[in-house]
Amino acid sequence: ATFTASVATTLALSTPNPASVPFGSSGPVTLSATLTRTTGGAAVVGATINFTADASSVGSAVTNSSGVATITTYNPSALLVGGHTVQASFAQQSISSTTYSASTSGNQTLTVTKANQAALTLNTTTPLIYNQSETLSVTGGSTGGAVTYNLGSGPCTIVGNQLTANSGTGSCTLTATMAGDSNYNDVTSTPANTVNLAKANQAALTLNTTSPLIYNQSETLSVTGGSTGG
Repeated sequence: ATFTASVATTLALSTPNPASVPFGSSGPVTLSATLTRTTGGAAVVGATINFTADASSVGSAVTNSSGVATITTYNPSALLVGGHTVQASFAQQSISSTTYSASTSGNQTLTVTKANQAALTLNTTTPLIYNQSETLSVTGGSTGGAVTYNLGSGPCTIVGNQLTANSGTGSCTLTATMAGDSNYNDVTSTPANTVNLAKANQAALTLNTTSPLIYNQSETLSVTGGSTGG
């Protein structure tokens, strides 16, 4: 029997393109590896290269005339935030009567970063009457996390989700922020909402008179009620 030694190979994995994607991104990410003969460096053509991310198969491709195998459709949406190990491998294969030995590439890292949340909308009512309050709320975002309401300017106060007008004139600007989580960044509503302030109606005013009033005499008028003492 005639024994033919297999040809040693070297597999080099390129950096993923892009090397970083936000959480939930469907990419695509391109993975590419080059297979050559260990001695002499000649390209190995027609070899099947398998690609993995965190040891799970993500696809395979056949080397071209330059020994390069590429997949261009890898969808990384299942990966959590953090660094993920990408690797390429070649199983022993006979190509055109030549047997090439198996080889494995070094590792590359595909980084998944936190994603931006969906836009956040702050819901307000305007005008807001002096010394009255309104309940603030939001729509949008992605995490359903804790919401913080932030006063930018103006004579108002915010306690929890309650906005109170401390003046009957001017306006207040405010924003809301929804907390992120392990996969999403915080998100703040933009642009800031403007709530105009309006004067309140005073308490009822009663005019105090005496009747009848005698000819050529006077009486002193007075009032009770109101709010300003003005």
